Amino acid sequence: GDAARALGSLAERGDSTVVAYLCLRLDREGEPEDDEEARSELLDALAAVAPQGHRVCLGLAVACLSDESEGVRSSAVKVLEAVVEPVNSEVLTSLQPLLASTEAFTRCAALGALAVVGAGGGADVAADCSRCFSDEDEGVRMAAVKAIVGVASRGHEASLAGVLELFKDEDEDVRCAAAEAAGRLACEGDSKAMA
Repeated sequence: GDAARALGSLAERGDSTVVAYLCLRLDREGEPEDDEEARSELLDALAAVAPQGHRVCLGLAVACLSDESEGVRSSAVKVLEAVVEPVNSEVLTSLQPLLASTEAFTRCAALGALAVVGAGGGADVAADCSRCFSDEDEGVRMAAVKAIVGVASRGHEASLAGVLELFKDEDEDVRCAAAEAAGRLACEGDSKAMA
């Protein structure tokens, strides 16, 4: 943990030796680091030093989105924020199975990653978010609302229509998030959002 933290703060972005060491520690021949705090710190260090587009880092980060630890999943999203190029189709494709996971926490993490990776990704990425509006878990519905704000363009009618449907959601937090999202997605004077 301390070594990873030190490497993350001392090494320069793109230092291939440090990146290789961190990746190796994170995924020792398919056997991930046992300690969740250590996994999180290794991911945080990767976020600080990995170069843009590093395929191994991206793969490890996507794999960690299914981790049982919220801290590890959060750190994996940080790696994606730091390393992925916007609208990376390979990473977007790798998120698809996670959006269909049986675990709500994995679906939430995948939506958080989708908001980062899919920013400006257009209608297809927005549709991926919208499909989660009907998820049985309110946390997933909340994550979908937050993600769609990051990926849909202002005035995107299908996204706005989906968000407006969530005004009827059984969960008050989802309804509040939907109201905030509608404000960000609607164009000025949009009669659908005001109705």
